[in-house]
Amino acid sequence: MKLAERSGVSTNFISFCERGIQHPTLNSLFLLADGLGVEPVDLIAEVQDLNPVPKI
Repeated sequence: MKLAERSGVSTNFISFCERGIQHPTLNSLFLLADGLGVEPVDLIAEVQDLNPVPKI
């Protein structure tokens, strides 16, 4: 089963997110995490690791 089917979002939306054209809302982030079988915080941590916020 495809991620789009498991998470209830469109394949176009997933493609746009993967290419950086669109950013997931908090709601869609939870849907994608559920479809992937992970916690939403795991997806956020992945992004934070790739783009750390500079300390001021």
